[in-house]
Amino acid sequence: MHDGKMSDAGRPVHREQFEVSQNQKERRVGLLQTMIRDFENMIVDLDGQIATEEDRTRVKDPGHPAYSTLMKVQRTKPNSR
Repeated sequence: MHDGKMSDAGRPVHREQFEVSQNQKERRVGLLQTMIRDFENMIVDLDGQIATEEDRTRVKDPGHPAYSTLMKVQRTKPNSR
């Protein structure tokens, strides 16, 4: 029994639903820039932790048997040096 109306699930998606105001775009860009800075800071922090652990253990070669397992994991993460 179809009454000529489409349910929400069957309603076509209109471009207006995806349009956002300039203010919303600027807010999203600001949030993304903040996230990028936070991730960059995390990378610097992790790199510092790796360097500190390597200095503490005096083992800098990840292939060395005494190399820290935690640091091996940290080094395998993307963007980690």
